[in-house]
Amino acid sequence: MPVTNYRLSFTAQSNRSYSLQYKNTLSAPTWSPLHQIPAANGLRALKYIDPAAGQAERYYRVITPLE
Repeated sequence: MPVTNYRLSFTAQSNRSYSLQYKNTLSAPTWSPLHQIPAANGLRALKYIDPAAGQAERYYRVITPLE
């Protein structure tokens, strides 16, 4: 069965913004923006579903502060 989406989750720290980025191959020279997460108060369990239908592979990173 082909993968139709990828599920990402992480704990966000209080008052920190984040950017989710991806690339479809590790050899790609740059990361592409996927989702922006603004700062908020308190620890938060964040979940994001990437509807990357048809991708054989995909790599992710979470960076802070927001880019």
